[in-house]
Amino acid sequence: MSMYARCGSMKNAEKIFESLPRKNIISWNAIITGYGMHGCGYDAIHAFLRMLEDDLRPNGVTFISLLSACSHSGLIEEGLQIFHSMIQDFNITPELAHYGCVVDLLGRGGFVNEAKDFIKLMPIEPDASVWRALLSASRLHANIKEAKSIFEKLVELEPTNAGNYVLISNIYAAAGLRSEVRQIRTWIREKDLKKPPGISWIAVRSQVHSFMAGSKSHSQTDEIYENLTSLLSSMKDLGYAPDFRWVLHYEED
Repeated sequence: MSMYARCGSMKNAEKIFESLPRKNIISWNAIITGYGMHGCGYDAIHAFLRMLEDDLRPNGVTFISLLSACSHSGLIEEGLQIFHSMIQDFNITPELAHYGCVVDLLGRGGFVNEAKDFIKLMPIEPDASVWRALLSASRLHANIKEAKSIFEKLVELEPTNAGNYVLISNIYAAAGLRSEVRQIRTWIREKDLKKPPGISWIAVRSQVHSFMAGSKSHSQTDEIYENLTSLLSSMKDLGYAPDFRWVLHYEED
């Protein structure tokens, strides 16, 4: 089910799910997560309600999947209700991952100040992932002043994480603040920080092919880029217009 969901085929994931003679918490969590991946928040909630009808008790993973589904579907009110229900109705103590989901839920919906207030009221100390969720929200809503404040918090917690510097640099770049971008790049050089390149892999006929961002070392590089160019051309013909505001601006000088 997870494989089909990750590959974009929820219909096949649903077929397998419905064909199961017995459904346990793992299968329910998998289908809820699948719906969340595809922005089907209401389907995720419906699956959750069906799970309760089957007398299965949700666990912490269930609520992470549900909150994430609500976040990616813009279901702010429903997500908050689910979070409170987790505590009050199911007596599950929230972990940092749950709090991070709520921050992301509020932030994506444009409630950045509410998300910040939520962090202040957390009974446990927020970690970098929680602050990073808030920083991403500031990026989405172009809240530069808030982004700078959150970035300073992240630097306190993770002074050597180059990804945080790249994220704030991209926020400044999208806002046209070139001097701030130059300052961040200066800090990256002075601190000798390196951002690991993205790596992906795929297995074809039992052979693993790995790909690194910007690398052209693969033996079929020319053919791969030719196909990518063709796909991009087809996408543009169908009306796709790339949004370059969030293109990574990180470069090693």
